[in-house]
Amino acid sequence: MRNWNRGEMKISTILLEGDAGSGKTQLAKALSAKFNLPYTKVTCFADMDKSDVLGSILPVLTDKDNKSGKIEYRYYPSEIVRAYENGWLLEIQEPTVIRDAAVLMALNSVLEPDGSLNLPTRIAHRHPDFIAVITTNRGYNGCRPINEALRDRVQHAEKLDLPPKTVMMERARAKTGYHDNNVLSLLAETVILLDETARANAIKGVAGMRFGMS
Repeated sequence: MRNWNRGEMKISTILLEGDAGSGKTQLAKALSAKFNLPYTKVTCFADMDKSDVLGSILPVLTDKDNKSGKIEYRYYPSEIVRAYENGWLLEIQEPTVIRDAAVLMALNSVLEPDGSLNLPTRIAHRHPDFIAVITTNRGYNGCRPINEALRDRVQHAEKLDLPPKTVMMERARAKTGYHDNNVLSLLAETVILLDETARANAIKGVAGMRFGMS
């Protein structure tokens, strides 16, 4: 993030592509700690609508309203809007599963540098500290290629592959508390072999670190 304070060169929209368990979310959390920003995330799903991105206007019935028979309506910002306005680091997980083009357009607006969002009750402006980290898995059913309009807004992209065997052993040791190097070595070799076999035979899905420690 060498360009963090360099105006137009500032990197604030990042894409991380990799298999499950390759460390995408941990890297996003590490970035939030590095820049001392609150971390939050949204997990996208196929039937997301614009209210999941921009927030919703919902009825609120107070005791006073209950007696008068009137209903008050209140705007509730989404987690995306809260991060956008307050300058948090937002991890957007699996945007490739979204089916509705209108939702993708709304999400693209979130990623515009120095942009703004047309909310139901007001206009929200992007906080200068806001960082969006898009994370997506490779080879999963339901995951489509990254939308080109979304990719155009990405300023930096990284593809995360399985780490070296020694790193996998260290992670497994830290995660499980197990210290038998022979077993940890066998676990890492098994994960690597399964991953290579799946790729060689064009098998959908992955066998990553998360699979190995489950």
